[in-house]
Amino acid sequence: APAAPAGSAATCCECGTLLDDEAGEVMAPSVGCDAGGCTRWACLACAGFRSEAEAGRKTWFCTLHAPAVAVVAEAEGLRLHLSRSSTGYAGVSKSTHCTGRFHARHKVGGRSLGSFGSAVEAAV
Repeated sequence: APAAPAGSAATCCECGTLLDDEAGEVMAPSVGCDAGGCTRWACLACAGFRSEAEAGRKTWFCTLHAPAVAVVAEAEGLRLHLSRSSTGYAGVSKSTHCTGRFHARHKVGGRSLGSFGSAVEAAV
């Protein structure tokens, strides 16, 4: 992930939480988008991680670049349905009960398919 810009405050691209102040002091643990050239950051909860250790082991893509991940998944034999929703995927919504989690629902009957750590995982 890219380094946060020096001399400016960094905020979560999802919820607006202050991540680093103007002096570069870390205010909240965060993760940067792994898409090349992207400068967006998110707090661990919005990125779907439970700890800094987990965030260090996995990749994360902001909502602008997550659809590109969907194209890769589709190329690997999975068909993901994109939408204009806040998550970018049909049938996937942010959890109202667990911060940083996403729920997948089946369109027929509205049956819940479970809770996932990222919107991409829920879409798959």
